[in-house]
Amino acid sequence: MEEYFLPEEKLAEQFPKLSNFELIGRGGQKQVYKCDYGKKKLALKFIQVENEVMFDDTALDRVHREIKLINNLKSPYLVKVGLVAPGYFKKDNSLFYYYSEEYLDGPTVREMICTQVFDNNLCLKMLINITSAIEALWTGGRESVHRDIKPENIIYKKSDDIFVLIDAGMVLIKQETSLTPTGYVVGTLPYMSPEQISGRRNLLDYRSDLYALGLVAYECITGKHAYITAGMKKSEIINNIINFVPPILKGKVEHYSEELLDVVDILVKKRPHMRFNSCKKLLEKLAIISYN
Repeated sequence: MEEYFLPEEKLAEQFPKLSNFELIGRGGQKQVYKCDYGKKKLALKFIQVENEVMFDDTALDRVHREIKLINNLKSPYLVKVGLVAPGYFKKDNSLFYYYSEEYLDGPTVREMICTQVFDNNLCLKMLINITSAIEALWTGGRESVHRDIKPENIIYKKSDDIFVLIDAGMVLIKQETSLTPTGYVVGTLPYMSPEQISGRRNLLDYRSDLYALGLVAYECITGKHAYITAGMKKSEIINNIINFVPPILKGKVEHYSEELLDVVDILVKKRPHMRFNSCKKLLEKLAIISYN
């Protein structure tokens, strides 16, 4: 599918209640714009799709219910979604699905990794905050799985001194038969768990999100992905996801507590049952790790 770029002037025509569009992110079939909705700032997200069959009214109704569920969780560690109702539109020969999130003015974890500002305390805070978000999704969200936890989807909200998980508008709710439109691919390959890469949604639960969080923490600590390097072919990445065991961090990294390194080593275990058996257990473990 050929990628189509959305001109900002066309967006103003499509969304007359929104203004001051600014492209802030682009990759794959996704484009993200910052914009104003009255006095509020939003992140408006567009996903290019292949055909209109994927987005019937029933699918949109389900996504509306999903967004309402996420917002009702009232977790400070989950971004609020849906101020602009989700929908889809055609432009020329391209079709786009869109939804909105509150705009958070802060660096992403990716930006923080690139500037080398991560230390033991920040990494511990990030683990506690995002584990809390994953727990809220699973225990309060009818067994919801985020499926796309990565450095770009975690933002440090300076005003509240917390980390917030974004892109929460398209989570998988296990108790629903189908929450996202048919054919919609969720996830970013380098951060997918072995069970996620299999494509079998019945295998997914909160432990898949914890695995991705472990990979993010591993990258925060070491400055590089646990087992993927630039230029790898897709087949090589998939093979590493399934087979490559990341080098152990505990006992090998200075300036981080051994307890924190042990947690990360557990999170990136290939088999789900070898990770923490609940978010509560992980939070209890993190709570006894002291800040430096």
